[in-house]
Parts: sequence; C-alpha cells; structure tokens
Amino acid sequence: MDHWPFYLGGAALGGVALLHWLVAGRLMSVSSRFSALVDRLRGVRPESSETSLEHLAFFGGLILGGLVASLLAGTFAPTLFDLGPGFRRLFGDDPVLTGAIVTFGGVLVGFGTRMATGCTSGHGLCGVARFERGSLLATCAFFGSGVLASFLFEAVLS
Repeated sequence: MDHWPFYLGGAALGGVALLHWLVAGRLMSVSSRFSALVDRLRGVRPESSETSLEHLAFFGGLILGGLVASLLAGTFAPTLFDLGPGFRRLFGDDPVLTGAIVTFGGVLVGFGTRMATGCTSGHGLCGVARFERGSLLATCAFFGSGVLASFLFEAVLS
C-alpha cells in the first residue's frame, strides 16, 4: 500500500481543518458534533445553532471521504472486526469476545474524549494549531499513550 509522505498528509489534514473553518465557520470537532447529535436524541437543548442534518452531513462526508480514498487506493475490503494478527493472537477469533473488547474500547475512548473536553481532531489539529495549552497537553497525552501502548503490545506479542 502506498502512503502519502508525512509532509503531504500533514498539509492535507491542516487544509481540511482550514477549509472546514472557512466553509462552516467553526472548528472541525468530531466529538462536539457527535455529542450534539446524542444530546438531541436525549431531548437536551443544543448549544449550537447547527441542525442535526448539518451534523449528519459532516459525518456522511467523513464516511464518504474514507470510502472514496480506499476505492481510489484499491484497498476497499469491508470486514467485521478484522483487527489484525496481533489482536487475534492476544484475544483469539471469538466474534462475541472481539465485539465486547471493541465496544469496551469505544466506551473508554468516549470517556477520555469527554474527560479531555475534545477528541484528537479537535485538540490535535485545531487546538494545537492555535497553541491552546489544554490541547497541547491533551495531544501529548494521546501520543504518549499511543507510544506506550505500542511498546506494551510489542513486548506482549514478541
């Protein structure tokens, strides 16, 4: 699989965040959009003036963009819980256990996103670009945790 060089990928991510700011007039924050949709389902009055349709269009664009990119790269291969050989070596092939682990991981990500008052796209792309201290700290925590987890998994899987 061919990947873009890091400098093009970084520029593209920054460009997407900037384009979103110019078109929508707000930061590209996935977690706040998701929270707004969940709040509306719960009957909580939204803080933003954006409609549910605007939030759904944003998420549709994320899905469509990923689909188009994978089709253009020739890597489109939908699977259910195919998390790689390392995951299978640790947890086996049981789809119920895999589903439970993936769900638990999603809950942890949601909890962390609420605790950090934002997600990786909000903090890492938008907050760091504006030199916000909280975003700098949160992004260091994201990356530090990822590096630590990769070392731990490498040690367990070797």
